[in-house]
Amino acid sequence: MATRANTDLKNAIIKSKTTVGNAVAIGRGVILITSDQQVDVATAGDDLLCYGFSMEAADATSRISVITFSGSPIAPLKVGTGGVTMGQRVKLVSDGVAGATAGVPAVGWAQQTGSSGDIVGVLLQISAAT
Repeated sequence: MATRANTDLKNAIIKSKTTVGNAVAIGRGVILITSDQQVDVATAGDDLLCYGFSMEAADATSRISVITFSGSPIAPLKVGTGGVTMGQRVKLVSDGVAGATAGVPAVGWAQQTGSSGDIVGVLLQISAAT
C-alpha cells in the first residue's frame, strides 16, 4: 500500500474544467465532452481519449482542476480493481487505473505499487497498444 503518492508537478499543465454528467473522484481520468471546457469521468477503454486526471473530487457541474499529459508530470491517481505494480504500464478501469497487459493502450507508468482505493504516483503518458 502506498502511504503517500509520489508527485512531480513542476512541469505540469493544469486546466480548470467543468464536470458534466457525473461526480468525479480525485485521481480519476476525465474526457472532454461537448466543449473544451467540459469533462466527464473516463471509463475502461477510454485510454486514448483521456484528456487528463482530476486533482480534486467534485459533484456534477462543478469546476475542477485537471492535470493534463503535457510536460510528463507524475500525478497522484486512484488505483482501481486489479491494483498496480511499480514500473507497470497502467490503463483506465471503471474505478480508477490498473495494470495494463501487453496489447492494450495505456495512460502512464506506475511509480509506486498500490491496491484498489490507494492513491499512487503515475508518470502520465498515453501510449497505444504494445
